[in-house]
Amino acid sequence: MRTETAAEPANIPKTDGALYDLLQELFGIGEYDEVTSEEPFWKFRRREVAKVVATRKKWDTAIADLYVAALYCKAHGHPVRAASWLNRHIKPAWDWWKYDARHGAVDFDDLYAKAIHAEANKPESTWLSRLLRTAPGFREEVYKQWVQAHHPPA
Repeated sequence: MRTETAAEPANIPKTDGALYDLLQELFGIGEYDEVTSEEPFWKFRRREVAKVVATRKKWDTAIADLYVAALYCKAHGHPVRAASWLNRHIKPAWDWWKYDARHGAVDFDDLYAKAIHAEANKPESTWLSRLLRTAPGFREEVYKQWVQAHHPPA
């Protein structure tokens, strides 16, 4: 599916299992509960990796495509609940990778300041006070909520 291969990112997972582990770490897909689950973890993980493999085969995508899409979705606050949710973000992800990621990604503080500036121009905004009052340790979560409120997933 991808035509651009010259500028691939470093640390691309080599296997579908490593890609699943990354997706689980970034988005929490395939949550395993050791207390309530009756099956062993290895069976659960094998089934989740099979879902990643099935997604890659169905959409004819490379691991690098899904990896860059995962980085893009994490950076832009797009929700991901399954590997198949990444497919619609592959093209914009590579465009983002070619420009933002390779030429220095935008600093999170700049994104947060832009959100405050956007809300400051709206007198009826309830988000402005929320963005201003949020402690630094919680700003990323509030920013993600702001992005989802203003740019809901299609």
